[in-house]
Amino acid sequence: MCFVGLIVTSEGRPPWAAFRVPLGVTMPGKPALIDDKMAAYYTARPSSTIRRWAAEGRITRYKTEGGETRYDVFEFVPALRDPDTSKVERIGGIPSLMEHIADAA
Repeated sequence: MCFVGLIVTSEGRPPWAAFRVPLGVTMPGKPALIDDKMAAYYTARPSSTIRRWAAEGRITRYKTEGGETRYDVFEFVPALRDPDTSKVERIGGIPSLMEHIADAA
């Protein structure tokens, strides 16, 4: 898997604090997949919450060829972090169940 790709960061954040999202061969309109630990960091929520959201149908669950579970980073609301310290200032929002169902239809 290629880890060169989209860097999710805010203006002024030091390069070491950037969050790299593995894109691999992602094309426009295709999901950018991350594991539950990366999603947990991105949203500042526990990995168990990410897995629960998938079980509830709030986010889409993808399986790799090796059977591992991945999630689309663009389905998450990112946490707001301090640009200097990367300390969480506001946790990421909860994906709406109704919006996800409407998108799938």
